[in-house]
Amino acid sequence: MGTWGTVYKGHDNTINFMLREDGADYDLSSVTTITLTIGTTLFSSTNQPSDELRWQQSGYSRGEVRAALGGTSITAGTYNAYLIVYSSTYTTGLVWGTGTIRIVDEVEASP
Repeated sequence: MGTWGTVYKGHDNTINFMLREDGADYDLSSVTTITLTIGTTLFSSTNQPSDELRWQQSGYSRGEVRAALGGTSITAGTYNAYLIVYSSTYTTGLVWGTGTIRIVDEVEASP
């Protein structure tokens, strides 16, 4: 289990995942839902503009998933995380991977 990244609460930073299968970037065109569980908090996305997880957007690479979690209410700390991909092939979900994600409270001082 490796480190996937850091979430800076209150900021627009993203954690970017590159999904690969058999050495090639994974085709996300049939993906219906992606979930990311951080600790006990579940983020579920169907790739809508307001979703925290997005894929197959303009400017994204094939196989790229971006997690924009700066608005999370998760308490600062380091958590185990699980990324699960659902599609017509994986109707009950494929656990793509596990890692750790660090959540950091606001880093910018108030003016």
